[in-house]
Amino acid sequence: MGQAEWMLVVTIGSLVGVGAMGLNLVSALWNGRHPRPVPMSTWLGVMVLAASVLWTRWDDEATSTIVAAVATAQPICSVSGAPVHVETYLSGARLAGNWSGSRSCHLWALIQDPRTGTFWLQGPATVEDTTWTLSLALATDEATSEPLPYLVSIAAVDEETHNGWLAEARALDGIVSREHATSSAWLARHIPLDAAS
Repeated sequence: MGQAEWMLVVTIGSLVGVGAMGLNLVSALWNGRHPRPVPMSTWLGVMVLAASVLWTRWDDEATSTIVAAVATAQPICSVSGAPVHVETYLSGARLAGNWSGSRSCHLWALIQDPRTGTFWLQGPATVEDTTWTLSLALATDEATSEPLPYLVSIAAVDEETHNGWLAEARALDGIVSREHATSSAWLARHIPLDAAS
Protein backbone atom coordinates (compact mmCIF):
# COMPACT_ATOMS: atom_id res chain seq x y z
CA MET A 1 0.00 0.00 0.00
CA GLY A 2 1.21 3.44 -0.81
CA GLN A 3 1.28 6.57 1.31
CA ALA A 4 -2.10 7.77 0.06
CA GLU A 5 -3.76 4.45 0.88
CA TRP A 6 -2.35 4.40 4.43
CA MET A 7 -3.55 7.95 5.00
CA LEU A 8 -6.99 6.92 3.77
CA VAL A 9 -7.11 3.92 6.15
CA VAL A 10 -6.07 6.05 9.16
CA THR A 11 -8.60 8.75 8.23
CA ILE A 12 -11.40 6.19 7.90
CA GLY A 13 -10.42 4.63 11.24
CA SER A 14 -10.50 8.04 12.92
CA LEU A 15 -13.89 8.82 11.42
CA VAL A 16 -15.28 5.48 12.63
CA GLY A 17 -14.01 6.28 16.13
CA VAL A 18 -15.63 9.72 16.07
CA GLY A 19 -18.84 8.15 14.73
CA ALA A 20 -18.84 5.58 17.56
CA MET A 21 -18.46 8.36 20.12
CA GLY A 22 -21.31 10.24 18.47
CA LEU A 23 -23.56 7.17 18.66
CA ASN A 24 -22.58 6.72 22.33
CA LEU A 25 -23.58 10.33 23.02
CA VAL A 26 -26.90 10.09 21.13
CA SER A 27 -27.75 6.77 22.80
CA ALA A 28 -27.02 8.17 26.24
CA LEU A 29 -29.12 11.29 25.67
CA TRP A 30 -31.95 9.26 24.13
CA ASN A 31 -32.11 6.94 27.09
CA GLY A 32 -31.79 9.77 29.62
CA ARG A 33 -28.39 8.70 30.96
CA HIS A 34 -25.23 10.68 31.31
CA PRO A 35 -22.73 10.08 28.49
CA ARG A 36 -19.71 8.07 29.50
CA PRO A 37 -16.50 10.00 29.06
CA VAL A 38 -13.83 8.50 26.85
CA PRO A 39 -10.47 8.46 28.59
CA MET A 40 -7.90 10.86 27.18
CA SER A 41 -5.39 8.02 26.94
CA THR A 42 -7.59 6.33 24.30
CA TRP A 43 -7.45 9.38 22.03
CA LEU A 44 -3.77 9.86 22.66
CA GLY A 45 -3.13 6.21 21.80
CA VAL A 46 -5.07 6.48 18.52
CA MET A 47 -3.16 9.62 17.52
CA VAL A 48 0.25 8.09 18.36
CA LEU A 49 -0.62 4.91 16.45
CA ALA A 50 -1.78 6.87 13.41
CA ALA A 51 1.32 9.11 13.46
CA SER A 52 3.69 6.14 13.83
CA VAL A 53 2.05 4.22 10.97
CA LEU A 54 2.19 7.25 8.70
CA TRP A 55 5.76 8.15 9.71
CA THR A 56 7.13 4.65 9.11
CA ARG A 57 5.33 4.33 5.79
CA TRP A 58 6.67 7.74 4.75
CA ASP A 59 10.28 6.73 5.47
CA ASP A 60 10.03 3.30 3.83
CA GLU A 61 8.86 4.49 0.45
CA ALA A 62 11.21 6.23 -1.88
CA THR A 63 9.34 9.36 -2.68
CA SER A 64 10.32 11.04 -5.89
CA THR A 65 8.45 13.59 -7.84
CA ILE A 66 8.92 13.91 -11.54
CA VAL A 67 7.76 17.11 -13.12
CA ALA A 68 7.79 17.25 -16.86
CA ALA A 69 6.68 20.00 -19.16
CA VAL A 70 6.99 20.72 -22.80
CA ALA A 71 7.07 24.31 -23.86
CA THR A 72 6.28 25.07 -27.44
CA ALA A 73 6.20 28.53 -28.81
CA GLN A 74 5.66 29.90 -32.23
CA PRO A 75 8.73 31.69 -33.52
CA ILE A 76 8.35 35.43 -33.44
CA CYS A 77 8.78 36.90 -36.88
CA SER A 78 11.05 39.83 -36.24
CA VAL A 79 11.97 42.04 -39.14
CA SER A 80 14.32 44.90 -39.73
CA GLY A 81 13.43 48.10 -41.51
CA ALA A 82 15.09 47.20 -44.81
CA PRO A 83 14.01 49.34 -47.77
CA VAL A 84 11.45 47.94 -50.18
CA HIS A 85 12.05 48.40 -53.90
CA VAL A 86 8.84 49.09 -55.81
CA GLU A 87 8.36 48.74 -59.56
CA THR A 88 4.86 49.55 -60.83
CA TYR A 89 3.44 48.74 -64.24
CA LEU A 90 0.02 48.65 -65.85
CA SER A 91 -2.34 46.62 -63.61
CA GLY A 92 0.33 45.52 -61.18
CA ALA A 93 3.50 46.05 -59.21
CA ARG A 94 6.57 44.12 -58.18
CA LEU A 95 8.00 44.57 -54.71
CA ALA A 96 11.39 43.28 -53.57
CA GLY A 97 13.70 43.60 -50.60
CA ASN A 98 16.25 41.94 -48.36
CA TRP A 99 15.15 39.25 -45.91
CA SER A 100 17.05 37.98 -42.90
CA GLY A 101 14.14 36.51 -40.96
CA SER A 102 13.33 32.94 -40.00
CA ARG A 103 12.45 30.36 -42.65
CA SER A 104 9.23 29.66 -40.74
CA CYS A 105 8.04 33.23 -41.32
CA HIS A 106 6.29 34.24 -44.53
CA LEU A 107 5.72 37.60 -46.21
CA TRP A 108 2.29 38.69 -47.42
CA ALA A 109 1.00 41.95 -48.86
CA LEU A 110 -2.02 43.64 -47.31
CA ILE A 111 -3.34 46.08 -49.87
CA GLN A 112 -5.67 48.93 -48.94
CA ASP A 113 -7.85 50.94 -51.23
CA PRO A 114 -7.93 54.33 -49.44
CA ARG A 115 -11.12 55.30 -51.28
CA THR A 116 -13.12 52.47 -49.69
CA GLY A 117 -10.91 51.48 -46.76
CA THR A 118 -11.03 47.80 -47.73
CA PHE A 119 -8.05 45.49 -47.32
CA TRP A 120 -7.17 42.34 -49.18
CA LEU A 121 -4.31 39.86 -49.15
CA GLN A 122 -1.87 38.87 -51.87
CA GLY A 123 1.03 36.52 -51.44
CA PRO A 124 3.05 34.87 -50.21
CA ALA A 125 6.32 36.38 -51.35
CA THR A 126 9.00 34.24 -52.94
CA VAL A 127 12.15 34.09 -50.81
CA GLU A 128 15.49 33.11 -52.32
CA ASP A 129 18.54 33.26 -50.06
CA THR A 130 18.31 36.75 -48.55
CA THR A 131 15.99 38.35 -51.11
CA TRP A 132 12.22 38.34 -51.36
CA THR A 133 9.97 39.31 -54.27
CA LEU A 134 6.23 39.72 -54.50
CA SER A 135 4.21 40.43 -57.62
CA LEU A 136 0.87 42.15 -57.11
CA ALA A 137 -2.15 42.34 -59.37
CA LEU A 138 -3.84 45.75 -59.12
CA ALA A 139 -6.99 47.05 -60.77
CA THR A 140 -7.04 50.17 -62.96
CA ASP A 141 -9.82 52.65 -63.56
CA GLU A 142 -10.78 51.80 -67.15
CA ALA A 143 -13.32 54.63 -67.48
CA THR A 144 -10.97 57.51 -66.69
CA SER A 145 -7.56 55.85 -67.21
CA GLU A 146 -6.50 57.46 -63.96
CA PRO A 147 -4.12 55.66 -61.63
CA LEU A 148 -5.80 54.08 -58.64
CA PRO A 149 -4.03 54.86 -55.40
CA TYR A 150 -3.30 51.82 -53.26
CA LEU A 151 -1.38 51.50 -50.02
CA VAL A 152 0.57 48.28 -49.52
CA SER A 153 1.91 46.93 -46.24
CA ILE A 154 4.20 43.90 -46.07
CA ALA A 155 3.44 41.59 -43.15
CA ALA A 156 5.71 38.88 -41.74
CA VAL A 157 3.53 36.11 -40.34
CA ASP A 158 4.15 32.76 -38.67
CA GLU A 159 3.51 29.35 -40.20
CA GLU A 160 0.02 28.99 -38.72
CA THR A 161 -1.20 32.36 -40.02
CA HIS A 162 0.45 31.72 -43.39
CA ASN A 163 -1.29 28.34 -43.77
CA GLY A 164 -4.64 29.89 -42.85
CA TRP A 165 -4.27 32.74 -45.34
CA LEU A 166 -3.06 30.37 -48.07
CA ALA A 167 -6.05 28.06 -47.54
CA GLU A 168 -8.41 31.06 -47.73
CA ALA A 169 -6.74 32.34 -50.90
CA ARG A 170 -7.08 28.94 -52.59
CA ALA A 171 -10.71 28.56 -51.50
CA LEU A 172 -11.71 32.08 -52.59
CA ASP A 173 -9.85 32.20 -55.92
CA GLY A 174 -7.15 34.45 -54.52
CA ILE A 175 -9.41 37.25 -53.27
CA VAL A 176 -9.18 37.34 -49.50
CA SER A 177 -10.51 40.50 -47.92
CA ARG A 178 -9.86 41.73 -44.40
CA GLU A 179 -11.60 44.29 -42.22
CA HIS A 180 -8.34 45.31 -40.54
CA ALA A 181 -4.68 45.03 -41.42
CA THR A 182 -3.30 42.81 -38.66
CA SER A 183 0.11 41.25 -38.30
CA SER A 184 2.63 40.43 -35.60
CA ALA A 185 5.44 42.13 -37.54
CA TRP A 186 5.52 44.61 -40.39
CA LEU A 187 8.37 44.77 -42.89
CA ALA A 188 6.92 47.94 -44.44
CA ARG A 189 3.75 49.99 -43.94
CA HIS A 190 1.61 52.09 -46.29
CA ILE A 191 3.74 52.05 -49.43
CA PRO A 192 1.86 54.16 -52.01
CA LEU A 193 1.26 52.51 -55.40
CA ASP A 194 -0.34 53.91 -58.53
CA ALA A 195 -1.55 51.05 -60.68
CA ALA A 196 -1.37 52.97 -63.94
CA SER A 197 2.01 54.62 -63.48
